[in-house]
Formats: sequence, structure tokens, C-alpha cells
Amino acid sequence: MTGRARLLMVVGLVCVASFLLSCDAGDDMSGLGPEAGSTSILDDANAVPTPTPDELCGFAALSAGDSAEKLRSGDLDRTYILHIPPQYDGVARLPVMLNLHGFGSNARNQAAYSRLPAKADEAGFFVVTPDGAGTPPQWNNAQIPSGADDVAFIRELLDHLERTLCIDASRIYAAGISNGAAFSQRLACALPDRI
Repeated sequence: MTGRARLLMVVGLVCVASFLLSCDAGDDMSGLGPEAGSTSILDDANAVPTPTPDELCGFAALSAGDSAEKLRSGDLDRTYILHIPPQYDGVARLPVMLNLHGFGSNARNQAAYSRLPAKADEAGFFVVTPDGAGTPPQWNNAQIPSGADDVAFIRELLDHLERTLCIDASRIYAAGISNGAAFSQRLACALPDRI
């Protein structure tokens, strides 16, 4: 391993550790980890329980596949790719996976790299792959005042999705690579009632 590779690995570990500690460590976090007998989003998505009337929606079914979408957040027009799985009928609530790209990447590349849209088609969940802001595109993990308010953007995006799609608000997940992985952690701390 070269000296540069070692340095990048150490910097990466320090960044991950700082984000892991970014949530209030004094909180009881015992209910946040996997418990015995717990299942993953993919297991949950494959399960076909009989929905109660409260779990049903009355939205129109949409065609499966990807669509490029825009949402105004603050003073920015933000973009994202919405992937609709073939199981979506507008009636039964489906989980949502936020798919976050790394520093300098974009939604299109992240959707291809992660292969989450293909998995969503198998397992029956929405994939929402947003673009970060700035040049190069990125997530404002450090909450730099001059940067975009990405937490507000994701909150507004989730509000919009709940108004327009039949989503299961109790099964919203975030995943990403590099800067997007760190932002997933930030979202879990900043929006614990949503993520």
C-alpha cells in the first residue's frame, strides 16, 4: 500500500468516526441497531402482508422505470431520479431507499454503480437518487453556512414523495458511497423520525 493510499485510508476512517460521533452520544441508541430476528429492507419488501385500510393509498399507478424530477428547495432547483418498481400499484405502500452519490459524482452515475434500481424491481421498493449541489456536486455534511441546506432538501423531498406516491413512511432508508455514505449518517442523526 502506498503512502498516499494509507493517508487516504486514515483520513477516511477519521471522517467516518467523526460522523458516527456526530449524533448525541448521550442518547439511548439501543433501539437503533438490528435486534434478534430483525429483517432487512429487502426481506421486508419481499414480505406480502395483508394491508390494513390505514396502509392503503388511492394514488394512480405509475409506469415502472426511471424519471428525472425537479424540486425547488430554498433558492435552488434540485434534481433527482425517481425509480418506480413494477410492483407499484398506487394502493399498497412501498419502502423508499435514498441512494446518495459520492463527492463529484451525480445521480445518474450513482444509480448505475449501486444497481439499486434493479434490486428495487426484484424486491418492490422505490429508489430516489438525488443530485448533490455545487461544483463539483456534493453533500453538505459539515453544514457549511455558504453551502446548500441538504438536510432541508431531503426533508422537503420526503414530504413531496409522501404527497405524491404511496410510500411507507415507516420504511425510509438512506445509503450511499463516500460523501453520500457520510451524508446518510448525517440524515439518520438530523431526521431520526424520517430515516
